Amino acid sequence: DITQTAREPADVLVPGLSDIAVVDVLDSTPGHRRPAALDSGPVVVRTLAVKAACPTEVAPAVGTADELVRYDADRLVTQCLRTGHPVMVAHVDEGDLARIARDAGAAASLAGSGIQSYLAIPLTTRGEPSGVLSLTRGPNALPFTADDSILAGELAGRTAVSLDNARLYESVRDTAVTLQRSLLPRPAPRESLEVATRCQPAVAANEVGGDWFDVIPLAEDRTALVVGDVMGSGIAAAAAMGRLRTTTATPADLGLPPSEVLRHLDKITGAFARTGRASPSRSK
Repeated sequence: DITQTAREPADVLVPGLSDIAVVDVLDSTPGHRRPAALDSGPVVVRTLAVKAACPTEVAPAVGTADELVRYDADRLVTQCLRTGHPVMVAHVDEGDLARIARDAGAAASLAGSGIQSYLAIPLTTRGEPSGVLSLTRGPNALPFTADDSILAGELAGRTAVSLDNARLYESVRDTAVTLQRSLLPRPAPRESLEVATRCQPAVAANEVGGDWFDVIPLAEDRTALVVGDVMGSGIAAAAAMGRLRTTTATPADLGLPPSEVLRHLDKITGAFARTGRASPSRSK
């Protein structure tokens, strides 16, 4: 889960290393290409996690999770993304606040919270910055040091990899869900038959399996009801489910008895297993 993955480093850093921790990522781009705005103009990031030792005092300054934030070209977050290097301000003054905050209102809120030190660490994946981990310390804490930057950088590197994996997993899962839904039938039985269906996966909610069903009108006013399960999960299982569903309809439409239909399916799933294209299936 992307949000949970972003929250974990923030929970670790506050209050041990920082009074406030914010995880921002660039809005998703096809193929993770570097946005052109990084080279010159402002950038838009999505805040995934916000953690503060005193959340009520800093909420107006750092915003909330799942919020789109625009940083102008002169902001330190933008600089961190553009260069791919940490940005540290050991002792923050009024001029620094204007470059740390997203806008004038946020700068005033940060000034009121007593921010004294600031550190921005890039979240880098595949050689390109994909986000920023921003840390701040209040008036009762020591300024950030080079050692703090190294420590936060180690955690940011691991966070970036985890976020990238979470994004890839989410993308694959969304593809599998779309494929599965597109392959499941919309039963249109005869007027004399009413059919109600419900597909509720037995595995975790974030897994996509190969469960399938079909309603096949046959000759002589008969109807075939089919339920199957391709072992495994993900795109491969969903694709195999679609192939088996199509294969089932062909012998059933020829009027073959259920035992013959299952015999044909058994041969096909055996071929799948030999070629490694899908796991065995069960149907009835």
